[in-house]
Amino acid sequence: MRPQLHSKGYKGLTAAQWADGAYHGAGVWSLPEGPSFRGGHAAGARHGWGIAVEASGATYEGQWVEGRRHGLGSQRCEDVSTYVGEFRCEHERAS
Repeated sequence: MRPQLHSKGYKGLTAAQWADGAYHGAGVWSLPEGPSFRGGHAAGARHGWGIAVEASGATYEGQWVEGRRHGLGSQRCEDVSTYVGEFRCEHERAS
């Protein structure tokens, strides 16, 4: 049975599969405060390739591992500064 996401404040999650009590596969969700995500999920966390948009307008497009930015990606901050490169556990990796 798929949970009722609106009870958690989600506007909706579409196209992901429900297995072992968590979302898996490609999906799209957004929250009333503005954050949204489009991409892969595994065990209920962002995983694989995805695009996150924060309420501030900051965006991250790239690889995710267990809900964290990890791998190649592009972070655009609300001040429009941009980092393109490798992330390790949420942090930009210095070259």
